[in-house]
Amino acid sequence: MSDISRRDVLRRLGLALMATGALDRVSAQEVHHMALASQTPAGGGYSPKALNDHEYRTLVRLTDLIIPVEEGCWLAIGDVAGHGLSAGVIMLMIQSSVQSLVRLSPRANPRDLVCALNSALYENVRNRMKRDEHVTFCLARYSPDGRLVFAGAHENILICRANGQCDSIAPNGVWLGILEDISTVTPETALQLGPGDLMLMFSDGVIEAADGERKRFGFDRLRELLIANRERSPQEVRDTIVDAVVRWGGRPNDDVTLLVVRCHGVYWEG
Repeated sequence: MSDISRRDVLRRLGLALMATGALDRVSAQEVHHMALASQTPAGGGYSPKALNDHEYRTLVRLTDLIIPVEEGCWLAIGDVAGHGLSAGVIMLMIQSSVQSLVRLSPRANPRDLVCALNSALYENVRNRMKRDEHVTFCLARYSPDGRLVFAGAHENILICRANGQCDSIAPNGVWLGILEDISTVTPETALQLGPGDLMLMFSDGVIEAADGERKRFGFDRLRELLIANRERSPQEVRDTIVDAVVRWGGRPNDDVTLLVVRCHGVYWEG
């Protein structure tokens, strides 16, 4: 990105972003061990330390991506079906692939990059790893004029407008890694964000969190919580939702990922 900093790009875009995400403890610990084991000198002598609660949550924020580029910003969120080492490795593939694709073609259509990502995942997961995991994934490109274009298949995107209206928009694609070619079943959707609008992208671990009676937190409760806190900062919205999910179901058994975006207006300076 030449000499333009991430913070400067987001300021000039008029965006405030806040994300949180975590793999489950087993995945994070195993990926940690696997990655560091490759750096162990010949002869051994290295024993990876145990991760505490904060470390395992921040070690690999793999399920969300925020990639500023010179003419906008790319946002992504995804979730691998399943848990354990293979799920962690697949999400590492996604993170590195998306970063590479966006850096190579920062002005590309999200649909084209999603299709390219799917082809790579299908080859690696199905043919090389001999696994059958699939991935829910949504990739969006935000432009300086407030336009958001996205593709993929993931949880609905929630957008609270400045006037209090809350829209629920479904990314109408297909899961990644199931079909070798998804070009004919991957549409692209465009929408407009205006000053004051608040957008939320989230993983299913948020709405599927269950209480002692196995009652789920649910989409409607999340939507109501977002509406009630729509005038707060992205960080406050994120923390409020996480706190509510934890109070509802205790320690999450699945990853809880939130990507909160506030559009303050268009400030891009030519």
